[in-house]
Amino acid sequence: MDNDLDTIRARYEPDIHQVPELVGLSLNAARKGETVEVLQRAFFSSYDDEHRHYFRQILDQFPSTVTLPNHLLIVIRNNEARIHNEFPMVLKIRSKIAIQRHRIVFEDQILDIEEVGFKDDVFEVDIRDGDKIVWLFRVGWSFGLYFDFSGKMTTVELWKTLGQCYRAMHFHAVYAFFADSANPERLIDRGWFPFIQFSTYEFRQLRQGICHTSELDAAEAHIIQAFTPERIDRFAENWWVNPAFRNKKEIITAGLNAFKEGSDEQVINCIKNLVSETEGIVRLHFHGNVGRKPTTRELIEYVADCGKETFSSSGSLAFPRLFHDYLDSFLFRGFDLEEGIVELSRHSAAHGVAAADQYTRIRALQVILCLDQIHHYIMSRSNQTVE
Repeated sequence: MDNDLDTIRARYEPDIHQVPELVGLSLNAARKGETVEVLQRAFFSSYDDEHRHYFRQILDQFPSTVTLPNHLLIVIRNNEARIHNEFPMVLKIRSKIAIQRHRIVFEDQILDIEEVGFKDDVFEVDIRDGDKIVWLFRVGWSFGLYFDFSGKMTTVELWKTLGQCYRAMHFHAVYAFFADSANPERLIDRGWFPFIQFSTYEFRQLRQGICHTSELDAAEAHIIQAFTPERIDRFAENWWVNPAFRNKKEIITAGLNAFKEGSDEQVINCIKNLVSETEGIVRLHFHGNVGRKPTTRELIEYVADCGKETFSSSGSLAFPRLFHDYLDSFLFRGFDLEEGIVELSRHSAAHGVAAADQYTRIRALQVILCLDQIHHYIMSRSNQTVE
């Protein structure tokens, strides 16, 4: 066994080469004596224009036995480059469900990717504060490259930054969808959001339906069928560890049971029940922490702020900033009887002005998934993170 471990360690050992002092990439051309702006830290991907130029400008500074590696890690200290062609890698993720030790983790269980590190039980890459670093990695058919030549790098921030880089590549299709400002508006207008409980496949279908409206009805029908009573029970079971939900368990369960029963009449009961309880949970949580009565606007901002605090990583897949818009434009939107603008929402349902045909199974599921999103936003982060 010891010989096997020694073999693994030897595989991970770096090639060591002397390199000149690297400062960064020039951002502009200049004659002798003129000012040059230098980029010292950045992330590029194969989705970027001219990425090959950036990749080559950086990688060509280092000798390598591989012409175009799939992954490469270079740690520079005192002008000595330690080039790792093989190295362990660990993701620190936030999970949607409880995960036991030494079990396979599937993509649909990942709520967020928070950090990347380079270690396992056998070997840990030696990276220290103040080092310079280059990391080339591949996700599918695409490449990402991060470098920091500033000499001011801290490992605490590095792991988080690399997690953001890896997440941006792994979920590039999701971020590309939201980069078009029209798409989130269309999504919210239809009552949807990138809910935590969506599988990768389900949200891909929904994105395609938003971009190609002829496919939207089929995507929604698939999602409705996919959220079976058993599936809802599985994720709702996690709600009761949250005091804000546990104190409302009997009422919320009645709403969930109405949805699972499935008749048109029970769908109405589900929505009537859960839209008011959604506001009640947030209102009571706000009062417990702030100590006063909130306005609707403050409730919306409070939920978004909780999400930003819980999912503090920039670009989090929980999308707390977008959820603010979702609550404002969908769940808590107002109505105008004089103008004939009456869409189903917390307010139109509570005031009894929404038409019966707006109480659909899709709307009921959206309220349930909204409740789940709020649960994740206001839960303690320490109960959700695994490594």
